Amino acid sequence: MKNESVYGSALVAGALTIIVTMALHPTGSQLLADVQHTAAVAVAVHAIALAGLPVSFFGAIGLTRRLAEDGEAPIAALVAYGMAVVAVLIAAVASGLLATGLAAQIAHSAGSQHDLALALFEYTARINRAFAKVYVYASSAAILLWSASIVSHRRLAPGAGILGITIAVLALAALSVGHLRLDVHGFGAVALSQGIWMITVGTLMLRARPRRAAGANV
Repeated sequence: MKNESVYGSALVAGALTIIVTMALHPTGSQLLADVQHTAAVAVAVHAIALAGLPVSFFGAIGLTRRLAEDGEAPIAALVAYGMAVVAVLIAAVASGLLATGLAAQIAHSAGSQHDLALALFEYTARINRAFAKVYVYASSAAILLWSASIVSHRRLAPGAGILGITIAVLALAALSVGHLRLDVHGFGAVALSQGIWMITVGTLMLRARPRRAAGANV
């Protein structure tokens, strides 16, 4: 695949955007305590995340093309990852755009308007967490499927597949039994672990030799 290095670069770049976003992501209490300064940071970091989503999905297409000759699992992984990207896009808009506007309204209103804005702020936080949960399930399923393909067919170093399976299974198990809270810290841990896997796979794709097209002369 002639463009494999481009896809690998996209995986690395997309992973870095989500890691940076979660490293700088303010909490809801920080936003309410100092909306004037924190809102600008929240909008900026979520803008970085939103910009990185199509980059990550572009890289995921390349990874799927790399693995697609080995069966349907990589394609199913891409479908799951597409669902994850949509879910986290909604979560990022709720957290970075809706919540910041509501926080400003809370700070500058009183009485019933203040109570309404506060209720809407909490509702927005619930929307954010709900779609974050969808993201963790869907993205973990995608990583599990891609990683299983890597281990089975060795299109990339099998160690990357083992790492991905471990990360995906732990995230799915922790979320399913309620041990993973999707606040800034919990979601940040998921983003970091998945980001490490994406960077690992992207780097392997950058270093991989281009594959010969079918029927090419040896």
